[in-house]
Parts: sequence; structure tokens; C-alpha cells
Amino acid sequence: MKIAWALIASIFLLFAIVLGTFYSYGVFLNQIRTEFGTVNAVGSWLFAVTFVIFSSTGMVGGTLVDKYGARLVVFAGMIFFSVGLYLTTRSVNTYQVFAL
Repeated sequence: MKIAWALIASIFLLFAIVLGTFYSYGVFLNQIRTEFGTVNAVGSWLFAVTFVIFSSTGMVGGTLVDKYGARLVVFAGMIFFSVGLYLTTRSVNTYQVFAL
């Protein structure tokens, strides 16, 4: 029973980090604009592209969960998210952010 609560707590933490990063975009818009020297439209495109990718990978993720199981898919997604977030911090222009 304790393992189940630990699993629920870890999934809650995982979703808090992923969705918190995704939906806190508006907080960072001014910093993105200042850091890359762009206008708000370019920063808004970053969010739009992220939203489209986030939405479309949900369909692929559902198929992968049916085929391989939730634990493996969530773990792989966590790895991809972590690597992508790290590489985003190393970006020097908006084109690199779009590529990630």
C-alpha cells in the first residue's frame, strides 16, 4: 500500500513539473524576448509550436502506452523532456529553441 502512495506522489510531482513548465510560459515571455532580442510574436510562436507538439504527441503516447505499458512510456517521456529542457537552456537564438 505504501508503494502505491509513493507512485501517486511521484506521478503528481512529474505532472507538476511538466505542466508547470508548459503553462508558465507567460511568466517567461519578457525574459525570452529580452534574452533573444525578439518581439512578442516570435515568443508567442514558441508557445504555439510547443502546444501543437504537446497535443499531437498525446495521440502517439496513447498508442505507445497500449503497446508497451505506462511505466516505460512515462519514463522515456521523462528522459526526453529532461534532455530537451536542458538543451533549451543552452540555446543562443530562437531557431535553436524551435528545433528542440
